[in-house]
Amino acid sequence: MFFTYKFFGDNRLNLVHDNPKIFSSTFMINNKLQNKTGFFMFLKALPFMLVYMLFLGILDTINPWLGLIKIFTGLFVIPILAINFINKETVSSFFEFGIVKYVFTNLGDYIVAILKEILLQLIFFIMWIILVSLPAGSFTRNIFLADFYRRRVK
Repeated sequence: MFFTYKFFGDNRLNLVHDNPKIFSSTFMINNKLQNKTGFFMFLKALPFMLVYMLFLGILDTINPWLGLIKIFTGLFVIPILAINFINKETVSSFFEFGIVKYVFTNLGDYIVAILKEILLQLIFFIMWIILVSLPAGSFTRNIFLADFYRRRVK
């Protein structure tokens, strides 16, 4: 017997029973909505991506050995700004550099979160050999950084 629950806007619960056609149409609507949201999030992220590419280009033009600044920003600044952007869904949230202070005031906790991310990706890589974790690796890439953001930034 196939059961799934469907939530409506006014928090009513509707039981869809033994009707895969309704379930598949509900999944298709939600999937289309997620694709639209993802596209608009990409458009909202474009200004920051362009500014960041310009910043990296200027660093490469000045001196190719300034790669330490690239590593620093890629490890400590960009991930927390990306989590902030995903949380707030605004263009300006990518430019809120004030939240970077939470990374440095809780540096030990942040490094533990980064090490957990690396360990999780290694586990998924090992599992990928068995072809189990390819989707899991893409969905859980920033789970520990999101948890750090939830605990420390809010």
